[in-house]
Amino acid sequence: MKSLETQALLMEQEIDFFGNQEWPGNSPDLNACEHLGSVMKDRVESRMIELFPDKKFTRHDLMHRLVSMLDEMKSDTELFENLLRFDPERLRAVKEAAGGHT
Repeated sequence: MKSLETQALLMEQEIDFFGNQEWPGNSPDLNACEHLGSVMKDRVESRMIELFPDKKFTRHDLMHRLVSMLDEMKSDTELFENLLRFDPERLRAVKEAAGGHT
C-alpha cells in the first residue's frame, strides 16, 4: 500500500485506507528479526557455496543446511545479544527524521 500509484488509485475510488501519512513508520533496520533473516541467508548461502562450488545441489541439500544452521544458531547468544542491543545513534536518527527515511 505504500506505492504512490496504488494510494492514488484508492483515493480516486474513494476507498478509505491508511495512507503514508497515517500509517506508523516501519523500519526493518530497527527490527531484530529482519537482521536475523539476513544473517541466516548469508550463512546458509556461504555454506552452500563451500559445499557445492558448482552450484549443483538438491532441495534436500538446501533444507538440510537450513535446519543445521538453525540448530547452530540456537546457542549463538552473542548473535542474539548483538541483534537486540540498542543503537542510540540509529534510534536518534529515526527520531529526528520523525519516522521518515534516515
